Formats: sequence, C-alpha cells, structure tokens
Amino acid sequence: MCINKFKLAYTPNKYVGNDILFNLSEITNGVEKKQLPVIALDSKDADAINLNDIGCLSNCDTDIDSVNYIGKLNGKFRIAMHLKYNNDSTSGFYFYEKVKRKINITGRRNGMRLTLTASVPEGIETFDGLLENGQFKGTWSSAAGNKKYPFTFYMKLIQ
Repeated sequence: MCINKFKLAYTPNKYVGNDILFNLSEITNGVEKKQLPVIALDSKDADAINLNDIGCLSNCDTDIDSVNYIGKLNGKFRIAMHLKYNNDSTSGFYFYEKVKRKINITGRRNGMRLTLTASVPEGIETFDGLLENGQFKGTWSSAAGNKKYPFTFYMKLIQ
C-alpha cells in the first residue's frame, strides 16, 4: 500500500491456536518509523489474511468515540462488537458469527473498567472487563448466570 511515500510491511511472528500474531511497520522514505503489533483471527490456514480479521494488540489509536472490535468468547466463539462511547455511558451491539444477528448492548465505563449488558430472550447477559491498549478483556456471564467465559476483543485495524 503506497500513499504519499507511506508503506506498510509485515513480518510474520507466531501462531496462537488458529490466530497469527505479527507486526505491521510504518515505513516512510525507506525508514521504519514504528511497529504496530496485530493479530489476525482464525487466519493460520487461510490463503490470504482478510483485513476485517486483523485487530490491534498495542499502540492502538484509542482516542475515538466509536470503536469496532473483533474477538473471541472462551477462545473459540467469534464475535464482532461495535461500541459508541459518550463520557461514562456506552451503547452499541455485538454479533455472533455463528448466530448472524445483532444484539444491542448498553453499559457504563468507569476509568478502564467497562460493564456491558444485553437483553436476550433468556434474560440479561453481561460483559465485564477492562479496556487497555485497544483491547477489551474480561468475563462474559450468561443470562441464567450459570456460565462464565473469558473474552478478549481487539480494536479492529480498519475502523
């Protein structure tokens, strides 16, 4: 990709399950300026990496009011999430790849802590976690309260 002498290059780094971790480098006039660690979800055996599957691991631009995330619940269930931040309140939706429908969510942000709730036919699901370096990590609780799974969402590289 070349725009005004700006190029991105990547170097494969390692695999974690089906995911690929690598760095994207900003190169200007042949000189590397900075590296952006990223993850490509479920891309290990793919012929090409889909840009929609790439999330930021650190050095992310987090100074935005509307964010798209990709990630996994319990390390295996793919979820996309869109959040709008308005001071300490948050709204948006999440989307299970398997279910293929948007589920509305609302929540509260207190510093780095973010708690989101979603009304589903079974009751209220909860995502409770921390925002850090463009990631949202924590624990999801089922509406019945009998299931709790870890989740990790990554700010999508392309917003």
